[in-house]
Amino acid sequence: MPRGFQGAIFAVDGVLIGSPETRHQASRHTAVTHEHVPRLAGEGRFAAFADALRFILAVKGAGVRVAAVSPPGNAGRFLDRIRLDTFAAEQRLDYPFISPGLTLPGLFDADLRGRHFPHRALDQTTLIAAAAELGVTVDRCFAVAAVMAGIKVARAAGMAVLGVARLGDEEALLAAGADLAVASLDEVSVEGLGDGRLQVHSVSQERRRRHEERPPNTWLVSYDGFDPQRQGLREALCAVGNGFFVTPSSA
Repeated sequence: MPRGFQGAIFAVDGVLIGSPETRHQASRHTAVTHEHVPRLAGEGRFAAFADALRFILAVKGAGVRVAAVSPPGNAGRFLDRIRLDTFAAEQRLDYPFISPGLTLPGLFDADLRGRHFPHRALDQTTLIAAAAELGVTVDRCFAVAAVMAGIKVARAAGMAVLGVARLGDEEALLAAGADLAVASLDEVSVEGLGDGRLQVHSVSQERRRRHEERPPNTWLVSYDGFDPQRQGLREALCAVGNGFFVTPSSA
């Protein structure tokens, strides 16, 4: 991919995995608090986001090297339980790099989960180190994050940024510096990565257009002009009834 992205750096929490509470509350546009994470991690109550698995497989299949980053002490270790061979079979996805028993960490070209950096949190140092381990310059990488802090860190590191608006917060992620914010990673055009662009694919663009455009008034049926031959039909079509009585339209 000479002109496009060569590296993708995925934040773990909120992008690749989430707790059942996170997944349920995301659909209600609320957030799970960070103090709940240790308890949920201890109970093993984390699951992968299917759209993220499909996307990271497609990105890898497009020839882009992938990395994972997460702060120490979070739930990133549960990625070892995610079987990509099983997921791919269920989703009918076929990639030559999927082998029996492959787990999600086995897909990473660089794995910085829980790596101890000076501030014990994701910062520019973390992302720059991830790019270096991928063997890619930061300007040829894009980062995937689900929170504004992650978006700002990636932007400060000089990377393109893809925001995952699991809480319906697309506008907030864009304001924080994301080049593109989507509710689902299924919306992202993998083909666009080859040109160094973060964009939604054509089907998603059409879906967004239909969703954002103001629909016509479906309660208004109008006719212009007067046609004696069709006046009776028009009055019948414009009549309003409820099964018991009917009110004819007026000419």
